[in-house]
Amino acid sequence: MFISLDLETTGIDPLKNKIIEFGAVKFDLNGQKETLQILINPGIALPDLIKHITHITDEELKDAPAFTEKAQEIKNFIGDAPIVGHNIQFDISFLNANGLNLTNPLYDTFPFSSIIYPDLPTYSLEVLSEILNLSHEEKHRALEDSVAAMELFIKLSEKFQELPEKTIKKIHELSKKTTSPLGAFLLTLKPKPTQEQQSTEVSSETKFKKPKSEKSIQENQLSIFSELTEENQTNEEKSYDNSTTNFISSKILNSKENLLIELSPPYEDLIKNLIKHIDKDSYIAIPSEIFQSISSELPDTVAKIESPKKYISTKRLEKLLEKSQIQDHEFTAFSKTIIWLNKTKTGLLHEISFLNQEKQLIHELNIDENLIDPLQEAFFSKGIEKDISNPTICSHHYLGDITTHFNTETDERKSPNNSHFPPLKPKNLIIVDFDKFVKTLHFESSHYLKLEILLNQIKRIETDKNSELIESLSSKATMFFGLIGIVMERFTDDNQFIERCTISQEITESRQWEKALHSAQNLIELLNETKDPLLEKSAKTLGEFLLTPNLNSNLLLIEKDMDKNVVIKKSPFEVKPQIQKILTNCESYKIINENVNLNDDGHFIKRLFGLPQDLKAIKESELIPSCPTKPSFEIFMADKPNYYSREDHNLMKNIAKYAENREGAVAIIANSRQQIEFFTLELGKLLKNSAEESQKSKDGFTDAQGKTYAQAKTHAPRQIISLLTGSIGKIAEQFRANHQNSILILTPNAWNYFKYANLVNSLIVTKIPFDPPSDPYLIAASKNFENPFDELQVPLAIFALKRIINRIKQTANETKKEVIILDDRLTTKNYGKAFIENLKNIACISPFLPIQ
Repeated sequence: MFISLDLETTGIDPLKNKIIEFGAVKFDLNGQKETLQILINPGIALPDLIKHITHITDEELKDAPAFTEKAQEIKNFIGDAPIVGHNIQFDISFLNANGLNLTNPLYDTFPFSSIIYPDLPTYSLEVLSEILNLSHEEKHRALEDSVAAMELFIKLSEKFQELPEKTIKKIHELSKKTTSPLGAFLLTLKPKPTQEQQSTEVSSETKFKKPKSEKSIQENQLSIFSELTEENQTNEEKSYDNSTTNFISSKILNSKENLLIELSPPYEDLIKNLIKHIDKDSYIAIPSEIFQSISSELPDTVAKIESPKKYISTKRLEKLLEKSQIQDHEFTAFSKTIIWLNKTKTGLLHEISFLNQEKQLIHELNIDENLIDPLQEAFFSKGIEKDISNPTICSHHYLGDITTHFNTETDERKSPNNSHFPPLKPKNLIIVDFDKFVKTLHFESSHYLKLEILLNQIKRIETDKNSELIESLSSKATMFFGLIGIVMERFTDDNQFIERCTISQEITESRQWEKALHSAQNLIELLNETKDPLLEKSAKTLGEFLLTPNLNSNLLLIEKDMDKNVVIKKSPFEVKPQIQKILTNCESYKIINENVNLNDDGHFIKRLFGLPQDLKAIKESELIPSCPTKPSFEIFMADKPNYYSREDHNLMKNIAKYAENREGAVAIIANSRQQIEFFTLELGKLLKNSAEESQKSKDGFTDAQGKTYAQAKTHAPRQIISLLTGSIGKIAEQFRANHQNSILILTPNAWNYFKYANLVNSLIVTKIPFDPPSDPYLIAASKNFENPFDELQVPLAIFALKRIINRIKQTANETKKEVIILDDRLTTKNYGKAFIENLKNIACISPFLPIQ
């Protein structure tokens, strides 16, 4: 027997927050047997967020028992059975904090799901229920969630048994090397006979609800996560028709000039069209996320190359599987990788969803050029072989790799071990989304190091014979990072956004730095003595950080990550030499970017990226024959000082009223989690109250045409979908399913990657999206401008705002789209004029706000 259980609580801290509902089902692998559901009085008022998520009210709990009154009943129900649940450790931590002290085996369906389905973008219980046709009617209620987790556990167990026998055998071998309870459970599951695989279904008793549809799991998965569902195929991904795409493609390829082209995304169709017509000596470099999404759709005659570090190293995996003992996160990571290898065609690790600690293992699973020649790895070498005689599509990361592995002064490779990188001298080079490419190049040219990484590298070479060396290395590494931490504490920047120390010449002359430098020299010497390629690379990085920092050309930072670990980072002020090296090696090049023109013929972009000032810039309107001469949607902006404040309740009322009166989806772009929480809860309350008022007045209601309330009502009540209540993958599915009646609340970054943005009719932007002052890329780039705010930050913010607005492009037969900008700085600050002049190029501008 198993126990599937779930809790609803007032928060996430088991020591501070309270349990408000317990739900559990006792079952075996043949179906449901017995349930228990208890509401718990927490003794405090419920937080608004919890009411919003669970729909449980204080009124429902006021007469409920305290947890202590029901603790023994709950413990008796659980007994000593293994406990099943989704993120079950969360629930167990609350039960144990309340005195139950459970020691039962825990079978978590979250990592179990990721093993069986290693390539899903989200593993929320709601989305998994949809994919697997599980009954899950009332989300975020304890009993319903526990029943859904039970059905999920049964389904996953069956799916494991249907895996190829060789795969099951490999995972069973791993199970014997781990103390993971899930591993012990998988050992009890044997392969199903072949004849049973087609006929076996999850058996259920009469209490089980029937699946919502007869669609297969594969069909459900496609419908939920495909970039092109039937619903949004014309609306979302295709910004131009085929004839327009052909025209743009031919114009780009037929031009003999080098070009800087302004063109809005999406770029997928254009890339597919370009690759059909370029010659074998040409390269198209595209962002990694686009490479990953379309590479499987491109013909096999095209060479498709990612950075080596993005590929699985089957040789390294084989060595990892030989370990005598493995930890829980290694067990799940290795198991899902084994299953994934049976079906991958690319070998690209992005296809696997690694969770939490598993992500640390990517650097042990991928191709590391310091340890192995990538050409010895089948997946990577396949692309390189085709590169010789076929047109090539590559990621920005690969193009960055080629650049950083060559000396910018000569054609020589920096290291003879990098022979797998062919010299980049294509006939034609097309770089799509140049802004992302430059940031990728900056990232590839930057380095960072922290104690955890170094200790893991040291531990990797540990044997019985070198224990003293390992201990000495670990001790010296720990001492060094301790001294670096002291430097940071002594010279911390005056920065409200992040704990950081920017290294200056003055700091390098301090006593604290001198001690850290001496410690680094000792550590570097010992690291080099190991003759281990990875540790020698870390020694070189340390030397570049402390021995040759070159502060005239580089930004050197010490900061703390989210876990408060000290990190050292080094970034170049600019990557113009690398860009110039790439472009001068081509017979011709075309640069495509979403934003080029600031009413300056691309002068700012050319200066920022070191492009020739005589490079011809082409506007989108010049490139597209059918491009409308007049903007097709309207932008409204605040014309009064202090129009928007963070917690303006009257403004929320007006936004709620506006959303109810507008047709189609509404999106709100908020700059912080605090803003997202306020919008989510405040609008949730207002819309709920409005719905209740409407409900009260519906009886006996008829309009002028004699229609009843139900007949006259134009749309269902608005649904709030925000980052506060789920991951980006989860809320994308929620929005896709009900976008017409949704209010979507996201950060600017999440919005720019949100794949259904074009389904939004009304967009509300709360603040101008200036880059955070703590951004290392911005800090480094600022060194090249006399007045960084006016010359750099304002132009970048204009581009960022245009990028946000461009995601809701107007298409035919739609309600006219609107953008509302609540930031009064556009009309009250001098720099606001530059924003307005540039926004006029993409939309009609109005100072009147429809939110009053």
